Amino acid sequence: MDNHTFIGARFIDTKHTTCRSFWRDNNDETITRAKTVLREEGDGQWENLLKLTTLEEILRNTFDFNKAEEEAFKTMAKEMYPPEVITEVHERVVELEKRWFDFEKFLNGELGDEDLFRLKILIFETEILKNSKDRALKTKIRKSKDAVEVISLYHSAIQTAS
Repeated sequence: MDNHTFIGARFIDTKHTTCRSFWRDNNDETITRAKTVLREEGDGQWENLLKLTTLEEILRNTFDFNKAEEEAFKTMAKEMYPPEVITEVHERVVELEKRWFDFEKFLNGELGDEDLFRLKILIFETEILKNSKDRALKTKIRKSKDAVEVISLYHSAIQTAS
């Protein structure tokens, strides 16, 4: 690139066939430009790029860039979600504690015991039930074997609290 200084290059695809090179403008050092080059043996642009750097250096830059992106993603996820919600962070995946149940199963009456238990926990964590003095209501919710009944009891608690 004329009137520019080569900064570096990295692959931008997983198959390492597309490379992006970065160049600083010689007239204004605050301006950086990128140029995309296909990795094809015999291609003039690719061959010119290899005169400025090596394939190994491009691969190292790619690895370093991806690693930094992964770390930034993990940091962002940890800042967005409270620690008790994150169960695992690996690669570009953040697994969060399941806080919902399957509504289709709920509507078809197929909600499992574990999901019913989670639903009850979620309801008991609401301010309405935390502040409620109605022991009979809380007992009914605890002993209920039906998710629809649990929701109905919760709805009643909301109505009486209002």
